[in-house]
Amino acid sequence: PLERREIIDWTVNSNGVEIRNNGNVNILFDEGKHCNSSGNDCQEIEVRRLHPRNNWHIPVKPGRKLVFHTSSTGEFQNIEIDT
Repeated sequence: PLERREIIDWTVNSNGVEIRNNGNVNILFDEGKHCNSSGNDCQEIEVRRLHPRNNWHIPVKPGRKLVFHTSSTGEFQNIEIDT
């Protein structure tokens, strides 16, 4: 695309987190994990490349925090999602 847009949206419900790529480039979700509210008891989440207009459902219990490094350009950013 002429203008790269990285737009990540998510919704949280009792079944987990639904992440959606509303941009126009692939986004790599790397080094993902979910931890309890104190940052302990962490479990890894698989690496995933999310294509434009696609969703990714992550089953996770309420009260956990998801943390990812994301990139569409080679430069990573951190995303944190509270459930």
